[in-house]
Amino acid sequence: MTKQRGISLMGLIVTLNSDVTKQFLVIVSSYDSTTGITSGTTPAGQAAGIGTSGSSWTIGPAPASIQSSKSDLATLRGNTDDAAYLTTKVLADGEGFVALTDASTIAINCRSGNKFWVVLGGARTIGVPTNPYDGMSMTLKVDCNGYTPAWPTGAGGFDYGNTGLPTPVTTAGKWHYFYFEYDATRNKWTSSYWIPA
Repeated sequence: MTKQRGISLMGLIVTLNSDVTKQFLVIVSSYDSTTGITSGTTPAGQAAGIGTSGSSWTIGPAPASIQSSKSDLATLRGNTDDAAYLTTKVLADGEGFVALTDASTIAINCRSGNKFWVVLGGARTIGVPTNPYDGMSMTLKVDCNGYTPAWPTGAGGFDYGNTGLPTPVTTAGKWHYFYFEYDATRNKWTSSYWIPA
């Protein structure tokens, strides 16, 4: 690994009391990217900001816990890494809808995202979502395409409360939006509301 070194002058303002400040040149420093150590010397005759007048000093190395790997979309949606840093693009991309595969039972994996869309290709059952976490929100965008989907209501299934299961418009090309929150204590996806086509 090639060492990178930089030289900088740093000016600091130190407050001596509530209304008096003294400005002074404190350091000439270098940074070693291999060790993560910044070092330098406080010039003689200067008040000490880092170190004492005329002394040498070092800061670092950077803590080993500082994360330098960037999260990607799969990691963000998978909720499996609590150390990688996020960019605004990854966060924005994470808001997109994820296509579900049409099948007799439509599988939903919460590690793939929390917003999904599907066009029904026949009489379908919306599958019990896998890998949820407590408090997770989920949006389903469904084109019923002439069919009414079945909603499992058992363990891990869907709860529409007193309103009962929805009766969506089955006309092809009409999108319905269903909104849920997962309650781990009840092991249920509770519907907050749904918007018919």
